[in-house]
Amino acid sequence: MKTSKHLSKYLKTKDVTAPVSVTISAVEEQEFQGESKLVVYSSEIDQGLVCAKTVIRDLNSFFSPDNEDTDEWIGKRVVLF
Repeated sequence: MKTSKHLSKYLKTKDVTAPVSVTISAVEEQEFQGESKLVVYSSEIDQGLVCAKTVIRDLNSFFSPDNEDTDEWIGKRVVLF
C-alpha cells in the first residue's frame, strides 16, 4: 500500500526535516479560502508547495526575472529546507 494517500496534499514545514533538492514539474494556481495562491509541484515529492509571496519573488528572481512567467520554472531545481 502506498503511504502517499495518507499524507496531506500540500507540504508543511514539518514534512521537510532536512534539505532536499527537487525539480519543479508543474506550477498551478489554486484557491484557498477565497484567495488565489501558486502551488509548485516537484518530480520527487507528491505534495505541492503552497507559495508565499516571498517564495514567489525569489523563484521569479532566479528563474524568470524578465517576464515573471512560471512556465520558465519547469525543470529547474530548488532546495527545500
